[in-house]
Order: sequence, then C-alpha cells, then structure tokens
Amino acid sequence: MKSKKVALITGGGSGLGREIVLRFLERGYSVVISYNSSVQSADLLLDLAAEHPEMEAASIKADLTRDDDRRKLLDLALSKFGTVDVLVNNAGLGGGQMSIDEITEENWDRMMYVNVKVPFFLSRSIAKIMFEQGRGKIINITSVVGQRQFQALKGGIHYSVSKAALAHLTKSMALVYAPKVQINAIALGYMEHRMESGREKHGERTPEMVRDLVSMIPAGRLGQGAELAELCLFLSSAEADYITGQTVGMDGGMSLV
Repeated sequence: MKSKKVALITGGGSGLGREIVLRFLERGYSVVISYNSSVQSADLLLDLAAEHPEMEAASIKADLTRDDDRRKLLDLALSKFGTVDVLVNNAGLGGGQMSIDEITEENWDRMMYVNVKVPFFLSRSIAKIMFEQGRGKIINITSVVGQRQFQALKGGIHYSVSKAALAHLTKSMALVYAPKVQINAIALGYMEHRMESGREKHGERTPEMVRDLVSMIPAGRLGQGAELAELCLFLSSAEADYITGQTVGMDGGMSLV
C-alpha cells in the first residue's frame, strides 16, 4: 500500500512554485507539477527526481483557465499516484502597476479568472476527493495587498481585489469541507524569487522600486522562497490540523505599517 503523501502544486515549474516543489520532494512527498510556460524548468525538476530513487514526480503543461486542462491535471495525479493529499494553489496572475483608468474589462476579467475562478474550481474538484478519503490540505497563495491596499504602491487594484476574494474564498471553502479538509491561505509580501522571475526586465520593477519596497518592510529585506516552502509544509502537516480558514501573513511586517 502506498504510504507517501501526494502534493499537487500549480505554477510549480519556476520561481516560488519551484521552491515549493523542491521542498516537498525533499520531504518525501510524491509531487505533481502543473506549469504553463516553464517547460525547461519543469523538465529539470523531473530530471532531478529521476536521479533520486526516493523522489517521485510528474508534470503536465496546463492552462488552468481551461476546464479540460484542469481535468487532465487531476487525471494525471490520480492515474500516477492514486490521490491528492495536498493542493497548493500557487499559480496566479500578477498585478503590475496599472492605474484605475488603465484597467480594461479584459484585464479585470482575466485577473478574476486566474486568481479566483481557477483556484475555486480546482479546489472544489480536489476537496471532494480529500473529503471522501477523510483528510486533505489546501493552501492558497494570496498577497498582503489583498489584506489592505497600500497607497504607496498605487495601481493594480484589480489584483488586490482578486487576492482579497481568494482570502474570503479560503474561509468559505474551509467551512464547507470541515472537518476533514483544512484550507488556509498565505498572504505574501514581496519575495526575492518573484523579483527574479522576469518582471523587472518587463519594466514592472526597477532596482529603484526594489529599494523603495524594501524600505517599507519592517524586516528590512525581501522574503525567501525557502521560507514560503517551509510554511506550506507546515500547513500540510498533522501539526496544522487545528488551523483552517486562516490567512497567514508572510510579509516581513508590511501589514503592520
């Protein structure tokens, strides 16, 4: 009988998602990796797992806005590993620095689709499986700007609203699937891996902007992907069985100022 727990991680091919995947593999989980464009990075993760007999991983290119792709992702997890014990909804759409007048209906709809609708439908499908097996953990990656709007940041209102909605979705679904499934969110502040994910070269964050952001963080630095991965592991563990419907801040104290 298979004893290893199975984690499904969306957006797991690169950046913060890659850090989460690596930590779960190292801790003995079988991992299903969903990615959209990070083909080479996802392949490297599979190669790494193949070099270590104790590691098990599978990956799939999926556009999670498509119902068929979400079904294929779940089918892969079930056919390869038989179940899903942990879901990390890490994939999401960033907000950029759009002013309120720059946001089009298309911008708004896509933001809500990727950051709210996709986690809802994917979580609902997987939570049913978890509930039937009597256990499961779902972790939604949200943002500190979904907890409060920072005037100094300006722009990206559709992003902050989508992340606030995801935090509320976390609470609502935690009630629906209690007591067998625990559903929590992590509200991130500014993370180093996100800063390295290519957004700077698209003009969204310059070195000057990074310095300004760090100056607003009481911790005096950006967060690390390894820190996020460890928090995901804790919320996935039996030690977190009494925690559900919560949004855990991991923002270096940004929400305090």
